[in-house]
Amino acid sequence: MAQLYGGWAEVELIGCLFPRYGGQVWEPIRGTQIPCHTVTVADEGRFVEQALGLVLAHPYEVVHLSKPRIPNIVLGLLYKLVWGARVIVDIDDEELAFVKASEPVNWRELPPLRDLDSQEWTEIAAGLAQEFDKVRELDGAEAGEAEAGKLLEAVVAEVLAM
Repeated sequence: MAQLYGGWAEVELIGCLFPRYGGQVWEPIRGTQIPCHTVTVADEGRFVEQALGLVLAHPYEVVHLSKPRIPNIVLGLLYKLVWGARVIVDIDDEELAFVKASEPVNWRELPPLRDLDSQEWTEIAAGLAQEFDKVRELDGAEAGEAEAGKLLEAVVAEVLAM
């Protein structure tokens, strides 16, 4: 996705690294020239504090979340609150299936802020994703790179016009 934006926008990646998953940026991104800004979340009790620090340090007009997992959702919400950013989120048909869930849950009843990759937090994140400016539901069909780039550019133009 970053390469698609790269043809017509300045691109930087932000995100959270969790030591239990290796604590590194995803392999295909590590070798690129795209600037990456991350926080390492060793203590989930400090996650919101770290996420806020990351958001404050890197203002953006448009934020595109690649997965509706709770760390990304929190970053997206903070970007909307702090910078008034437009937020786009991609939802894969399989996202809830990864944690053996069938549907999002009511996010107004939050569990303790731990086990952020759990089924419960993924269900909450899928529900919260609907609160952003644009939700792109991915159906697994792959478009060519040129077509995908044009579609993405149209989505960003749409959210900026809101």
